[in-house]
Amino acid sequence: MAALLGRRAALTATGVGVAAGCMGTYFEMSHGVFCIPVLTLPPMMLTQQVATGSTLFGVAARQLLSVGLYAVDPSGPTDWDNIHNVFDVTAAAALAGSGTISALGSAAVSAQLAQRGIKRLNGLLLIGIAVFSQWRENTVKEFGHKPDTDWEELAEEMSTVVVTDEGRTRVFQEEGPVMGPSMGPGGLPRTEAEVPKLEIQYESTPIHMLPRFIALGCLSGVVLGFFGIGPVFMLAPLVTRTSPEWEQIAALAKDREQSSASSSSSWRQFMPLPLPSPRQEAAARDDQGTVASVAGPVPSSGADLLGPTGSDERTRRTCQIAMVPPCLAAAWRHWSFG
Repeated sequence: MAALLGRRAALTATGVGVAAGCMGTYFEMSHGVFCIPVLTLPPMMLTQQVATGSTLFGVAARQLLSVGLYAVDPSGPTDWDNIHNVFDVTAAAALAGSGTISALGSAAVSAQLAQRGIKRLNGLLLIGIAVFSQWRENTVKEFGHKPDTDWEELAEEMSTVVVTDEGRTRVFQEEGPVMGPSMGPGGLPRTEAEVPKLEIQYESTPIHMLPRFIALGCLSGVVLGFFGIGPVFMLAPLVTRTSPEWEQIAALAKDREQSSASSSSSWRQFMPLPLPSPRQEAAARDDQGTVASVAGPVPSSGADLLGPTGSDERTRRTCQIAMVPPCLAAAWRHWSFG
């Protein structure tokens, strides 16, 4: 009977973890937001401290998995000789150090508090996460990519279309597209030269600019050690929003808004089309068709600098790497308390 109950509890906890992980990935947040409240309800009925400590092992595993996937991602930067292009070393060290100390201390404090008090504080945190998620969504909508009808129509009209004698059509696209977040309006790919890049102000953050990373690391450690929730989904947007590179993101979004406002049907009608490339002309001659129009440069969007997570990729990698030691430290601390 004991073995059966233990097996049933393990299956229930596994199901809760899988469901919470899927929901956390979908909503771009830690699975602890969903997992910890459920574990304190029937049939598990765990105490708040035990639910937090158990979830932290999953948080640490997901953190290690995220860093591993970043490392093996073939589309990411692989020039480890220029490590500053991958992540900010000094900022990651400041976040990791302050976060680890804060996580150890907050885990010790949570073990001494009553369960009712921790539940109330956890409820307040969840309300704060809801408000933060709304702010992040509004930030992405304002400074990230917004689909523009005029640009989409322009991209469709300027496609390379060849009509054959049989009445069939063929669409030709330039080779070497950059996929993923570099997709342009109308879902058309862009070349590497057409994708805007962040100009990094500092290869590694200077010492005098580290206090904000230390403060954010301490707050992240409290969220980890006290509540058992992975903080990267909140940390990365805050670091991006307070970084010197934010001015570039805001400027790009402003320029795109001005371009969108100035676009009109008359602009599309009288805009000169670029000449077809030799490869496209050869393909058209092979099919004995006529070229209707040729694709031109696709306008850039703010999504290249600000992704759906509310941060740029370099900052997100920095936060992911920095939060590995605090996650492991918080999990070990809760395990040592039983």
